[in-house]
Order: sequence, then structure tokens, then C-alpha cells
Amino acid sequence: MMGFSVAVIVVLWVLQILFLDEFYYYTTKGRMQASISQLTKAETAELPKLAGKIAVNRQLSIRIFRIENIDGENSAYSICQFTSSGSILNDITQTGMNALYDETVSKKSTLTTRLDRHEIKHLLGVPDDMPMPSGVEIPDRLIVSAVQTNADGELLYILLDTPLTPVDSTVSTLKNQLIFVTVALLLLSIAIAFLLSTLIARPIKKLSKAAKELANGNYAADFSADGYREVVELSDTLTYAADEIAKVDRLQKELLANISHDLRTPLTMIIGYGEVMRDIDGENTPENVQVIIDEAERLNSLVNDLLEISSYQANNESIARDALNISETLTEVAVRYQHLKDQGGYTFRFEGDDGLWIYADKKRILQVICNLVNNAVNYAGEDKTVILRASSDGEAVRVSVTDHGRGIPENELANIWERYYKVDKTHTRGVTGSGLGLSIVRRILELHGARYGVESQLGVGSTFWFELPCYKPNEE
Repeated sequence: MMGFSVAVIVVLWVLQILFLDEFYYYTTKGRMQASISQLTKAETAELPKLAGKIAVNRQLSIRIFRIENIDGENSAYSICQFTSSGSILNDITQTGMNALYDETVSKKSTLTTRLDRHEIKHLLGVPDDMPMPSGVEIPDRLIVSAVQTNADGELLYILLDTPLTPVDSTVSTLKNQLIFVTVALLLLSIAIAFLLSTLIARPIKKLSKAAKELANGNYAADFSADGYREVVELSDTLTYAADEIAKVDRLQKELLANISHDLRTPLTMIIGYGEVMRDIDGENTPENVQVIIDEAERLNSLVNDLLEISSYQANNESIARDALNISETLTEVAVRYQHLKDQGGYTFRFEGDDGLWIYADKKRILQVICNLVNNAVNYAGEDKTVILRASSDGEAVRVSVTDHGRGIPENELANIWERYYKVDKTHTRGVTGSGLGLSIVRRILELHGARYGVESQLGVGSTFWFELPCYKPNEE
């Protein structure tokens, strides 16, 4: 900020003090050249009116002559004259006029001449050792002249004159003003720099320090900050990010605990039954073999969930859509799971319309349904009943899986789709799973662009559902 202020001050001093005279000269010159350009393009009859207007508006002295050649000699006849007191056009001699005219003709363009005291005396025919005529101003003057043939074929000689007022007094005034501006600007820049440091730099420094703490694993780092809106928004964003990272870290730790327990239990069972079958005669029974098979399947299911979620994290998932009779699929799933009835007394029932079709990846949708059914089995309740439904309103097909378990608390509903979340964090043999199933369901449904959700009531049960557009196989 201080550097910017110093740069502005330097520019002001250079432009307003060092080059003020040059700016003044070129501005005056441009104004006079624009005026003479207007006059040379005007018709002779309009020249007096136009010259008077320019002389008043731009504070110039103007004389316009018509040049006629008589017997080989040029004679000048005045068309109009608008001169102020002190203008050399009032007292210029014929010799001086002829000298300007000849120089203008030789240039074949507009002549711009800056005259000092000596040159002014020469044009007025005053010797150098004599004083100026009464009423003639002493400052340098600027004369612009042009010889132009107008549309009527007349040769015109146009003279413009203005004083170049000394800018010494103006420079002195500007110096005093710039000294005040310099001091005021430096003080203001110091105040603004301090304000910016208080409102932006310090809060950002604090946020940066807190971010380093977050990177070192301190999820309770303080990101609170005041100041500009952007700083406050950044503070809120970092606080939210820290909370989310802390939540993910907590869930990952819970996942490791769950996975460790869920993997250890079937491994212990497999090892135990294996050792019994090896060491004790008569224990190599189909029942014991079935226990080992069941526990191996549990291990396989856990490993598959881990592989599945890893694939989604790497964005390697893909879907292959095809026509799918969802009614038949739900019926087959219900029949397939019905074998559990003999072992655990479970009931699986399909309710809904037949002949409902969707356009989806059969393998992925079947995975969704099985995950939802497995989830319902874990929390089926005392009646151990799981109901699969399918219905349609003509536009979309809704598939749902319902259990009559204990339900999900309302404050937990927003979290059940998270990657490592489990409503029941206790480790019981009746409830298996890593907390990844519903996360996999969500990802597959989002890949299909499906609507999905859950409806649950404590003590009554839960219904997980999703919707996909209807599909008619006979339509292209």
C-alpha cells in the first residue's frame, strides 16, 4: 500500500510540476490546430461567423485575409478580424506578415510558431533595444497560420494567435497543493494498510496457522475470524471442512473397529471348527462343514463390500443399461432369500404389480436390492418379515424393501447413506455388515439418476425405496 501511494505521488509530481509547461503548450497547440482546420474547411461566407465563435469560445485572436495576385504581386484583403488586447496581430508589420506568409507557403501545410520576446519584436518591427509597444503582452506567444484555397477558388490566409501564459505561478500553487496531498496520501495509506492488516492479513495468518494444525491432525483447530465477508466465508468453509474431515476420520476409525471385529469373528469360527474337525474323531460332520462355509461367505461378503467401495472411490464404476423386468427380479430375490426361513424363520414376500420394466444395469440393480434386503434382514424385528414391493404411476417405477424392526431415529436418517455409518454400533452376531452397503446403494442409484430415500418410524420399521423411469420393451 505504501509502495502504491509513493508511486502515485511520484506520478503526480512528475506530471503536475516537471512537465506542466509541456502539457500546457501541447494542449494549446492542439486547440489552435483544431480551430484552423475548421476555418480552412468552411465556406468564405461563413468564415466571419465561425471565426467569431471560435475566438470567443477558445480565447484566440484570429485574422483572415483573402490573397489576390495583381500584376504578379500578392495583395491581402482582410475578411474578418477578432483580436484581443495585446495580440501581435493588431500591430504586426507588413514585413512580418509577409515573412510568415512566405514561410507558410513554403511549408505547404499549417505553420505553428512559438515566438519569444525577440521574435515578437522582430514581427512588430521594434528594435531589440526599444521597449514593446503599449498594450502588447510580454509572454511568449503561439501563432498558427495556414494558406488554403477554398471551395470558391479563393486563396485565404488565416492567422491565429494566443499568449503562452507563464505557468510559474501555477507550478508554485501546485507544489504547495501537492505537498499537502503527499502528506495526506501517506497518512491515508498508513491508515489503510493498518486497516487491511487488521481486517485481512491477520485473520488470514490466523487461518493459515489453524490450517497447519488441521493438517497435523488437530480437527479442533480454531478457524473463527472476523473481518471482510470473504474472510468470514473462508473461516466458515474451513470450519465446515474440519468438521467433515473429523467426521470422516471418526467413521473410518469405527469402520476399522467394525471390520476388525467382523473379520475376527468368522475367522475364529473357521479356525475353531477346523481344529475340532482335525483333532476330534467324529466331528467332521456336514453341520460343522456348513458352519465353516457360512463363516467363509460372511468373510467374502465383507471383502466384496470393501472392494466395491474402493472401486467407487477410484471412479472406476460403470453401468451397462438394458431392459429389466423389475417385477420378476424382485420375485426371484424373494424366492432366493426364502431358504433362510428354514434356518432362521425369516419370511420374504413380494407385493406389487407384474410386468413392470425399467432400463438399468441388471447386475447393479440386483446388487442394490440384495443390499437393501440384507439390511432389512439385520433389522427385521421379531416377525422376521421382509416385504419387497413394486408399483408404478405410469411415469416411474418405485421399488421398496420394508422391515418391521425397531426403526431409525429421525436424527440418524441423514447419515445412514454415509460411507462408514452404522446406526447400530454394537457388535452382535445377528447383525452383520461393515456400514458400506447403503453407501454402495446410494452410489449405484446416483449413477442411474434415480430418486431414492428412506421412511422410518421407531418401533414400526423402515422402508427403503428408489424410483426409475418406466420402460416399455416394445418401444424403440
